[in-house]
Amino acid sequence: MILGACFDSKKSNIPIDKIEEIILCFNRNIDQAEIHELNELAQSFKADIIVRYLMLQELALELHLNHRDLNMNT
Repeated sequence: MILGACFDSKKSNIPIDKIEEIILCFNRNIDQAEIHELNELAQSFKADIIVRYLMLQELALELHLNHRDLNMNT
């Protein structure tokens, strides 16, 4: 699974003990069972890791509130 690559120090050049948070972006909505499974997988690499999920609603809100300078008409 791709989540494992986040903890691969050879790929990221970041030691696991320096990773505090992982942000996962999805182009679909995921259910609680998937979130639970991903949390468990992330915590198997590092127990105190914070996993943040951005799905369609969150991405749209982020763009609307914080990136109004992006103009689709240019």
